[in-house]
Amino acid sequence: AGDTVLTGTPVTGLRREPGSGRVTGVTTGTGAISAPIVIDAAGAWTRQVAEEAGIRIPVVPMRHQLMITEPMPGVRNEQPICRVIDANVYVRPCWGGLMLGGYEANPLPFAMSDAAPEFQIADMPLDVGVLRGLAALVRDQFPGLADAPLQQYRGGLPTMTADGKYIAGAVPGAEGFFTATGCVVGGLSIAPGMGEMLAQLILTGSSDIPLDIFSIARFAPDFSEEELVAACVEAYAHHYAEGYAALA
Repeated sequence: AGDTVLTGTPVTGLRREPGSGRVTGVTTGTGAISAPIVIDAAGAWTRQVAEEAGIRIPVVPMRHQLMITEPMPGVRNEQPICRVIDANVYVRPCWGGLMLGGYEANPLPFAMSDAAPEFQIADMPLDVGVLRGLAALVRDQFPGLADAPLQQYRGGLPTMTADGKYIAGAVPGAEGFFTATGCVVGGLSIAPGMGEMLAQLILTGSSDIPLDIFSIARFAPDFSEEELVAACVEAYAHHYAEGYAALA
């Protein structure tokens, strides 16, 4: 009983039964692993894992950045997260200062297929000027934030979808294969609940919160890569807005 966590073990492909196409495990750099169920929750690498078996998962990793200021007078940990919808910015207390993140109007999509095998998220190019620009947009709400000295600025590669909603559940045409991706910059918040619902679905065939609305089947199968990237850029740039065009 229990789980085995294999670190430093890259998945290099999916194992599929000839004829049926059922997914029966994965191949890794250290050998094959058989499994009746495979869940692709590889974050920015989700597409690369699935595409090894000819399965397309329509997500695009997008650079997302945040900065944390040096401690500022009056900032307390119990103060709430604030979203400034018009500016596409969020601010919250962190380490005695303020953390600011936001959704830039011209985001940077990241093609993981072009990344070197040894690529790490920490290798992603950052641009603190983008963060300073976002901070300037909320100068009235947060005086001093735009010019405050920084403790840290960093970034990640959350996966975006064309309609700004998650992808979770079974992958059609690949029995035994499930995915949980398209976190839309909410991965840390949704992971516990999404994991529980996906486990229920796999074990019992249903979940307390239906995952149908997150099915990958909602997307048209024949859209181009250019259309997908454009739709994901639009979804990111208008993350706090409604009514952006969706590719479905």
